[in-house]
Amino acid sequence: MTMKLKYLAALSVLAAATAHAGIPVVGGPVRLPNTAQLLQLAEQHQVLALQYQQLAQAQVKQTQQGQPQPAQPQLKNEAVREGTNGTRVVEEPPLPRGSSSPTTPQSLWAPGVVSPTYVIDSNQGLRECGWPWLDKGCRAYVPKQDRRERAWVLKLNGQWMKCPHRDTAKGCVSHSDFPNMVLQD
Repeated sequence: MTMKLKYLAALSVLAAATAHAGIPVVGGPVRLPNTAQLLQLAEQHQVLALQYQQLAQAQVKQTQQGQPQPAQPQLKNEAVREGTNGTRVVEEPPLPRGSSSPTTPQSLWAPGVVSPTYVIDSNQGLRECGWPWLDKGCRAYVPKQDRRERAWVLKLNGQWMKCPHRDTAKGCVSHSDFPNMVLQD
């Protein structure tokens, strides 16, 4: 019994393939297409397989040639420059007038806490702080570490700004104003 089902499944697939290729299949007793029709069907499938293979090879070749992936554009932060000896020199954003530097509490970084933060360039790389200036409680900014509201502190056109995104000046406000913070990784 299972032998008959095995052949019936194969014949059903063959009938569907021939019908798809435009070869008429008539009801009644199963009539197999003639040899010429089967060769035509096999040739069409080979051409199609070759086209898919060529497309896949072209995509692999493009990737292997190191086609640069479009990098996320970033605003030029004027606070970051290269020193005379090739070192990275970063000007830090100013503290508020007449205030001592409070420290970002470590509780801000506890799991599950999603308080807004500021991402700031420093000599140690990008830092994430609870204030729009660097302090002792800041941590290294790691993209996708957690999802919270963030603003980027940048120096643009000689002015310190707080921006909702690092890749556009749209929505940036003066360093003294409260920024539009956006939920991001």
